[in-house]
Amino acid sequence: MARVGQYLTDLERLAKYRLMADQAHECARRATSMEAKNAFVSLAATWESLIGELERMVESEPHHVDGLSPDAILAVAKAVDLYR
Repeated sequence: MARVGQYLTDLERLAKYRLMADQAHECARRATSMEAKNAFVSLAATWESLIGELERMVESEPHHVDGLSPDAILAVAKAVDLYR
């Protein structure tokens, strides 16, 4: 993930939003009151809406000549570095 003063790539943002949505769903499952459960379900739906919007934006972005976007290349490179 990005350090202080750096921006997240689109793929990193998608991963973060998915994590936030999953956490909100988990909090909804654990909630003891209907009010809290509803609030967490609403929060998860908001994160999922942002995920959908960002996915549509990423899909509509022009790709480089080799067919890969810079964000995709960066995410793969970071994943490879994690396993060294």
